[in-house]
Amino acid sequence: MWYKEIDNMGFLLKLYNDIPDLNDVQINKIGILEEGDKVTITFNMPRFVDNVPEKWKEFKFDVVEIEFDFIVISKFNIVFNDVNFRSNILIERNRANKLIVKLEGGVSCSFIAEYAMIQKVRGNLLDK
Repeated sequence: MWYKEIDNMGFLLKLYNDIPDLNDVQINKIGILEEGDKVTITFNMPRFVDNVPEKWKEFKFDVVEIEFDFIVISKFNIVFNDVNFRSNILIERNRANKLIVKLEGGVSCSFIAEYAMIQKVRGNLLDK
């Protein structure tokens, strides 16, 4: 389960009864920051929440946008395979207790990180 490897999951755990796998997610942004020592990935969750906050109901939000921060990065690679930036995101720990992060699909990316956290969870409107 990817979410067991990420810190600051409190709000997301309240929104979902069962947090979905990160399959076929829309990648909105990949940022390389702090001289390559930090990677930020922003994406839309594959499905909407089970427990909708009242404020989100007011604005009629229909998608959840997540921003991950990964810290202490090594072995970063990225390839854009398609104009469709949909990918599966895989996050797991290796034997050295480091995070192996892979995006596979329209955006293929891989790297190793020592730490990961959710920076933002926000409701949004899907462009239709």
